[in-house]
Amino acid sequence: MTDLSLFTGESFDIVHQPISICFVPNVAAVYKEVFRVLKPGGMYHVDHINPATHPTSYENNIDGWDGTGYRIGSPYIGGPLRTDENGNENLFCGEVCGEHRHLFIDMFCNLTETGFKIKYIWEDERNLRNNIMELYKNNQANESYDGSFSVVQRYMNVLSVK
Repeated sequence: MTDLSLFTGESFDIVHQPISICFVPNVAAVYKEVFRVLKPGGMYHVDHINPATHPTSYENNIDGWDGTGYRIGSPYIGGPLRTDENGNENLFCGEVCGEHRHLFIDMFCNLTETGFKIKYIWEDERNLRNNIMELYKNNQANESYDGSFSVVQRYMNVLSVK
């Protein structure tokens, strides 16, 4: 992703990047290469993981579902995700697992600083739950926790133009 030198400049009309940029420490390097290989007016569609979802999904006795609600105790920071001795993801201790938490400033400011113009940002439909408000109204959300339920939109799609 960070080295597209195999391709000549301005050779693509569209670059689509599903969730994969989370495996790169520096999104700016990817953006620079994509910008180089896109033709003028070319479109770049990149999917990102919302950094606000990380503390809602950790199970590290600090963050995540506690049986009653979502507890968020970790600071909002970016960097490499780590796995501690119990296999729990975190940002402070353990072995780097290969995934990185990119903050909004990294995602969006680096995109525009590279020269892209952002056209649209939207939620990934796979994580939208139409009936979640009904669960809350009926006070069933806490008792019927579903691991696929996301309290914060997990994925974002970004469409930009060169």
